[in-house]
Amino acid sequence: MFSSSLLIELNCHIIYCIPISLRYSPSFRQPMETFQKCLDLNNPPVFDCDDNLRPTHNPNHKGREILINVINKRITSLGDSHKGLFNPDALELICKKSGGVMRDLVRLARTTCEIGLRNKLTLITLETAEEAVREVRKEYNLNDYHYPELDLIHRTGKLTTKAHSLPSKGEFIICDELLQNKLVLGYYNSMQESWFDINPILIEDLERWQTANHHL
Repeated sequence: MFSSSLLIELNCHIIYCIPISLRYSPSFRQPMETFQKCLDLNNPPVFDCDDNLRPTHNPNHKGREILINVINKRITSLGDSHKGLFNPDALELICKKSGGVMRDLVRLARTTCEIGLRNKLTLITLETAEEAVREVRKEYNLNDYHYPELDLIHRTGKLTTKAHSLPSKGEFIICDELLQNKLVLGYYNSMQESWFDINPILIEDLERWQTANHHL
C-alpha cells in the first residue's frame, strides 16, 4: 500500500535535488542562474500561520485534505475490502504529525499498518496511530542547544542566524541543522510568503522544555 515507484517514473531526463538549507541560502543565487527550472516542492501546511507569518494552532484544512487524499487513494487501490481501514481520528493524527512531508506521511501510515498487522486489527484506531507516532518520533534527535531556537521559531515563524560550535563539526548555524534534519519545516502561505515551524511530531518535546523553563 505504501510502496511506490512514482519517484523513479517521472517523465524527465534528470533531477538535481539540493538540501533545503541551500535553497534559502544566498549561496544558491549563482547556481539558480544555471538551472532555469527550479521547483520548490512545498509541504502542505497542517497548521495556519497568522498575518505576520507566525505559526498558530489552527488546522489548515486544505493542507490536511491533501494528505488525507493521499492515504485514501492508496487504500482505494486495494479494493473495497480495505475501505474504511483508518478511523478518521487516526487518519487526522497521522496527517497532523507528518507536518505535510509526504515521505513522513507514508512512513507514519506504514508504521501504523505494521502495528495493526502485528496486533491483528481490522481497523486502525487512534490508539494505534498514537503508538506509531511514538515509534517514528524515536528517529529524531534533539540536543539542548536546539530547544531555544525551536521555541523562537515556533513563536515567530522565522529562522535565525544564531551559531553553535561543536568539537566534531566546528561552528555552524543552528537553523541550518534544524532544517537539514527536519526538526523545523518550511511552508508558504497563500501569498507565497515563506514561514517556518517546528516539526509537529516534536511539539510535545518543546512543550515539556517550555514548562521546565517556565515559558508560556
